[in-house]
Amino acid sequence: MLILIFGRDAAAAVLMAVAVWLVAGSFAVFAHRVRLLSAPLATTVRLAVTAPLAFYGLVIAHAGMGVTVAGIAGATAWSTEKIDMLRPGQSFELSGYVLRFARMENVAGPNYDAERATFEVTRNGRFVTQLASERRFYPVRQQQTIAAGIHTNLLSNLYVAIGEDGDRGATAVRFYRHPLMPWIWIGALIMAFGGFVSLADRRLRVGVPQRAARLRAAAVPAE
Repeated sequence: MLILIFGRDAAAAVLMAVAVWLVAGSFAVFAHRVRLLSAPLATTVRLAVTAPLAFYGLVIAHAGMGVTVAGIAGATAWSTEKIDMLRPGQSFELSGYVLRFARMENVAGPNYDAERATFEVTRNGRFVTQLASERRFYPVRQQQTIAAGIHTNLLSNLYVAIGEDGDRGATAVRFYRHPLMPWIWIGALIMAFGGFVSLADRRLRVGVPQRAARLRAAAVPAE
């Protein structure tokens, strides 16, 4: 809805603001709880050590949510793609990356035959990665599929996929760049870790509140 009303850049700015608010707010809550920079170091350390695990789980999970929101903003608002017909030896550029079609070869898989296209990706004249995309044909099912080549790091994902052949040996090539896409999964892992930390809090374990109530009842002397 934000993209339809305000455009991709405005929507990304709003989502990034939410992401920063979540991450910064999580650290602010932690700093306030342990009185960071407002109390002696010994006091801060004591408060940090005695803080319940449920509190740390809350802080970690909210920070992870902020990372995920940032990843969604980058992947949806700043993604780029390009589709062109290439022959081996030819190349094109996308968002500063140069994709060069190195070669096409036939390969045999465990239960399919494939045409594999190999590409070299460079940026500013420096080698980044090598990607391969395949057109796979499964004889038993009489079905053809496309396997994309993927390169990922902590900042972006690169994808390449081949399509149908064209004239004079050219092949349809699709090249995609999704900035911050890995942050979506990193944020999800951080949130999951925060949940495990919260569940590790002894006060929240199943049966602990009931056992504590029984112990308190047993400690009360009978009249």
